[in-house]
Amino acid sequence: MNRMQHGVIALVVVRLAAAPLQAEVVAGRADQDAPPTGMRVLAVAGRVTALKAVVKETTRPVFELEGLQYKYKYREDYSLEELGLDRDVCLAGVELERRWRFVTLRLEARYANPHVRGTAPRDFYIGVENVQYRGNDYEYMMIPEGRQYEADIQSGVMQFNVLITPVGLRSRSAWFTPWVQMGLFSIVGRYEIDAGRAEGLTTYENPPRTYVAGGKGSGWAGMVIPQVGVGAETRLVLARREAGQVSVALSADYGFMEFDGGTSDIGISSRHEKEVDLSYRNYGLRLSLDWPLRKGLGLLAGVQYRRMEADASITAKERAAEEVRVLREKYDKAVDFEMEWAGGFVGLRF
Repeated sequence: MNRMQHGVIALVVVRLAAAPLQAEVVAGRADQDAPPTGMRVLAVAGRVTALKAVVKETTRPVFELEGLQYKYKYREDYSLEELGLDRDVCLAGVELERRWRFVTLRLEARYANPHVRGTAPRDFYIGVENVQYRGNDYEYMMIPEGRQYEADIQSGVMQFNVLITPVGLRSRSAWFTPWVQMGLFSIVGRYEIDAGRAEGLTTYENPPRTYVAGGKGSGWAGMVIPQVGVGAETRLVLARREAGQVSVALSADYGFMEFDGGTSDIGISSRHEKEVDLSYRNYGLRLSLDWPLRKGLGLLAGVQYRRMEADASITAKERAAEEVRVLREKYDKAVDFEMEWAGGFVGLRF
């Protein structure tokens, strides 16, 4: 689905959530006087049910300058599927949320530790922080075609959002609270790759870089993306008990960002600073049950779903012809990323 279709779906979800309510308009959160306000601490577990990342080489400045377009037949694509990283992955994490009348702070953190074994279908050339050969440290390693390898990845995904809740709708048995949000989405990972015994050195690229064939390498990767968006929550009272109201809540949110800047602006490390044109979308749905244990304390449990999409082009900066010839930067690239995860949560509000 394209961006407009996703936006329409998000608006429909919010409209359907609000449809049943015939209520008064109040300033701030609709449930500001009900138990659901305050602090929430949740333990979260789930699975990544879809993961796709494809990097395609497009153009290269030095080829364009020197009329070497015929070399584009050697362009390559890279994907997580090739590396065996497109499989289901378990996630665990925490969520912290503090609700006030007009402002809510929400922190979501997830951790995953996938371990992959595979056989390289072709030569893989990888940048790392460190790989050793005969007592010397190098920054690049090659996994030769047909070589078995193992990769251990420790990754974290975090979202921090500030929700602004200017108005709400309230009736005796239901509340509807819309919001606008702004915040940060970040993903960071540390990887260790074991491609067997280091067998020697080879050169690759022009100008040439020295790669270790085989060996054990490690490194870090990550990025930070600012985002803005909208969302809404509808809460329905199921029963009233002495300790408080038993209620169920359905919420939806949509975050996005259009970015045009440099790699360093979003935390990406690159040998040469690149231009980035990024389009990012983030969708979430959540269904939760609030069961009061005593006044001011409740048990929360539910399920949630989230999908993230990003499309980016990473291109060389405009440079003088002589500088292009000296630097001989790698290919510009087009990146397509998608991730979905679903899971459950349990926790407390107080």
